[in-house]
Amino acid sequence: MTRNEILWCAVDADGNCTKIYEKMNRRTRTLAGAENVLTVSFDWRLRVGGTGGFRDLLLPVLHPVFGVPYLPASTLKGATKAWAVRTSKSGEDIKNLFGTLDEGMGLVEFLDAFPTKPCLDIDVATPQWTWDGDDVLYRPSPHPILGLKEPTFLIGLCPTSRGNDDHVQMIKMWLGEALKEGIGSRVSAGYGRSHS
Repeated sequence: MTRNEILWCAVDADGNCTKIYEKMNRRTRTLAGAENVLTVSFDWRLRVGGTGGFRDLLLPVLHPVFGVPYLPASTLKGATKAWAVRTSKSGEDIKNLFGTLDEGMGLVEFLDAFPTKPCLDIDVATPQWTWDGDDVLYRPSPHPILGLKEPTFLIGLCPTSRGNDDHVQMIKMWLGEALKEGIGSRVSAGYGRSHS
C-alpha cells in the first residue's frame, strides 16, 4: 500500500467516527456544563501535533484510546497561558488561574476537545531545502500529510475545587482570543486561526 493510499484510508475511517465525536461532545457538555463550553470553528486548516518529520507519516494528534483527532487539554491550556503572558495579563492572575508547581493546581481545568464531526483530510507539506553532504540544495519535495480541514471543536472548561464560574468565564474569553491568533503548526501560513 502506498503512503497516499494509507492516508486516504485514515480519512475514510474518520468519516465513520461521527458517533465517537457525538459521545465525546456529550461527555464534555456533561462535565463542563452548558455555560462553560466554547464552540470554536477554524476557517481553513488546523495542524496540532506530529511526529518525526516529513519523511514519516506526519500525523495530527490522535486520541490514544479512540484514535480520532482531538485537541489535548494541555495544548489548549498552553496556548491560553502563552496568549495571557504575551498580552501582559497580570502575573498574579496567570499564576492563580493556571497554577504553579509550588502552589499546586490552578483555578480552571481544561478538558480535551473533540471535533463536532469528521474533519480529517490530506494536506501537503513541501520542504524547500535538503542536505547533500556539506551542501544545502534547493529541492522542493512535496509530502502528503494528514490535517484537519475546517474543523469545529467543542471545548469544555471546569472550575477546580479552588475556582469558580467567574474564573472559567475569564479563561473562556482568554482562550477565545488565543485561538483567533492561531494554534498548532503552520500558523504563519494561515493554519489554526479560529473565527469564533
